[in-house]
Amino acid sequence: MGPAAYCLQRMPVVTFFSLNVLYWGILEMCMAACTSFAGLFVCRFLPGGFEALLIPAVTLVVSMWYRPEEQPRRNSIILNVIAPIINGFLAWVVGYHKGSLPTWKVIFLLCGVFTTVWSAVVYFFLPSNPYEVKGFSAREKYIIIQRKAADNTGVETKKIKKDQIVDAFTDPKTWLIWIAIVALQVTNGGLTTFNTLIISGPGFGPLQTSLLAMPPGAMSTLSGLALSYLAATTRRYRTVLVAGSVLLPLLGALLCYCLPRTNLAGQLVGLYILYTYWAPYVTLVSVYQANIAGHTKKIVLYAWFYVAWATGNIIGPQTFRANQAPAYTGGAVAMIVCYAVAIVAILGYGAMCHAHNRWRAAVVENNAVGADQDWLDTTGLKNESFKYTT
Repeated sequence: MGPAAYCLQRMPVVTFFSLNVLYWGILEMCMAACTSFAGLFVCRFLPGGFEALLIPAVTLVVSMWYRPEEQPRRNSIILNVIAPIINGFLAWVVGYHKGSLPTWKVIFLLCGVFTTVWSAVVYFFLPSNPYEVKGFSAREKYIIIQRKAADNTGVETKKIKKDQIVDAFTDPKTWLIWIAIVALQVTNGGLTTFNTLIISGPGFGPLQTSLLAMPPGAMSTLSGLALSYLAATTRRYRTVLVAGSVLLPLLGALLCYCLPRTNLAGQLVGLYILYTYWAPYVTLVSVYQANIAGHTKKIVLYAWFYVAWATGNIIGPQTFRANQAPAYTGGAVAMIVCYAVAIVAILGYGAMCHAHNRWRAAVVENNAVGADQDWLDTTGLKNESFKYTT
């Protein structure tokens, strides 16, 4: 993630992003040619490096174009979880394939071709920043830049500012967000790995299992859209909304923990409710998106928060132990504890931001500071006109 963040700072964002998407697609197709564990391991390992750029790059692009009140809705649309729906349907359709080529190879080839083609769409149609967008007049570009300037989150620069890196890691708010993301993603790590296993446990066949794997994607996407649209209506209580939304997947975890495994309907309901965990995560992205000023600090923290995402996904599967099947007590308890930790961390973050806003208002009460502070590319702690989303 470190080298990717460095390249994201020094290279045009979309150029580097599209190259990663291209390599990702090529490696997907290469998986179909694998004949050994070593080859498959390499083809599975390398895409992780290219995927690592996804959320940081998308978050950076959205923060360049949209104001804080507009970011939650865009994030929920772009960072959707439609893939499990498409993958489940694709696996179901390809499951009827009776040719000489194994089903799993057909799936990798189809996904790889689509991803490769999409990299070209990203490269040719997604501008790196408002300065480079094609088809806009100079006046329209000026309007886009000016409407964003009032946010005081800084402008794009290719210069790496070491003081902003220090600021990023010495800010206590950074670690509260990091802990919250890890806690929310522990669930994802476990469910992503064992979702199909849990569903197929009662005796469903491969085709039925593929279809039953589709609703989680719908639950995640719809809940993310609903919460993000609600969060976009306020900048004062956004962290409260995010923390409150964690109660829904917490309910799902409690259902899975308390209900007997023989209660198939109850277990499936709990499992599907668990997937609403994506709503607080994707809305939390809009919170730190609005609260990080300074281009270097953005790049560093967007990458660092992806490390948190990956850390949670690594921890999650370790809590669902095969020797605990079918109860998976360790995994269920881990989810309940992590959701509680996430709620505390998110509320703590919001409280710190609120306290800082009150302190800043008292300090600069009679000091008029213009929105042109945005052009200085400074962090929120140094920009007197910066106001945190709470």
